[in-house]
Amino acid sequence: MNRSILLLPLLLAGACTNAATSRPGSVPVAMLPERALHCVVGHAIGLDARKWQAVAEIQHEGAFPLTLHLPAIPKHVGPPPEPTDDPEPVNPATRVSDDPAGIATDLAYPLYRVVDLWPERVEIAGKVTGQDYMRLIIVSEIDEKAGIANFFTTRAMDAGSLDLQTVYQGSCRIETTVAAKR
Repeated sequence: MNRSILLLPLLLAGACTNAATSRPGSVPVAMLPERALHCVVGHAIGLDARKWQAVAEIQHEGAFPLTLHLPAIPKHVGPPPEPTDDPEPVNPATRVSDDPAGIATDLAYPLYRVVDLWPERVEIAGKVTGQDYMRLIIVSEIDEKAGIANFFTTRAMDAGSLDLQTVYQGSCRIETTVAAKR
């Protein structure tokens, strides 16, 4: 008799878990596709932190290719997390590759924080190997129909103290799902 009493809560707990995840009429979680952003970025020069500068005013040196891989993940719902919130777990498949110029090869993996609000923007912060600062990556101006996005990266001590000497910015061609696996 005592064994039955002890097993009953365990059985009920399993039934409750199954009911919560497979409710009739429940809405499935929307997923973002796997994405590969094939970018060409230039070293931004002549930046002035004391004034607002239009993109057309910013000069770039060089044309450096790199690829950013963003794995398929559940679509974020609700407001974005606050910068002071603890970071959510990061999918280790999120990474920069094919970076022959070494622009982001200083990133330590796994990345520290990824806020994937696709198609509005993607914010990435990663610690830099052996340093006190981090690397920030922001993907914005995402146009899914045209298959393009803007890529920005720099080093920083925090989101308010960007290193203007290490800013790279450019455009990306977006590949999704199956094509992104290459």
